[in-house]
Amino acid sequence: MLRYILLRVSSIPLVMFVVITIIFSLTHIVPGGAIQVSLGPHATVERVDAFKAKYGLNDKSQAINLMAQQFEAEVMEPELRPEFIKKMKRIMKKGKVIKVKNFAKEFGLKK
Repeated sequence: MLRYILLRVSSIPLVMFVVITIIFSLTHIVPGGAIQVSLGPHATVERVDAFKAKYGLNDKSQAINLMAQQFEAEVMEPELRPEFIKKMKRIMKKGKVIKVKNFAKEFGLKK
């Protein structure tokens, strides 16, 4: 179990690098930028400015950070989220955990 968790956690930097690289590339390839795409092709300059003001997007790096945060909130697996880790720590403090020596054997998983 610990090996599985360490494997998942150690893959985070690689996954985030790939996702950020793709998002960065798309924001530079797409004409008009990510804001124009998210608001639609008929968005007025006023709507684009209002969107930028609402999220504080003065440059493209802030837009990339916003998209990365949305990715984390919507797509990232629950076992990697900070809320899940906090919840697990509370459960472990209460002592409501089952200790398993061999997870694969206990639950019939193949290695």
